[in-house]
Amino acid sequence: MTQAWNINTSLTYVSLKKVLCNGLVIPPEAEEFRNEVKAFIAEHLTEDVISSTHDGTIHNWEFHQKIAERGWLGALSHQN
Repeated sequence: MTQAWNINTSLTYVSLKKVLCNGLVIPPEAEEFRNEVKAFIAEHLTEDVISSTHDGTIHNWEFHQKIAERGWLGALSHQN
């Protein structure tokens, strides 16, 4: 059975900051972007998307299209 990725079970921001940044101050713009990405993942990375990546090429065109629409993907070669 496929288990959905859950942002709440990942490393917390505080522990990640401690491990990677060692006290580095994160700019407000980076924090805003982080929150935007978290909201995007919560909305679009569904159990169906995760399940679909276990078959074939480990790629979900619809999910990557949504990433591209946000401007977070440099190239998208698939045409509808």
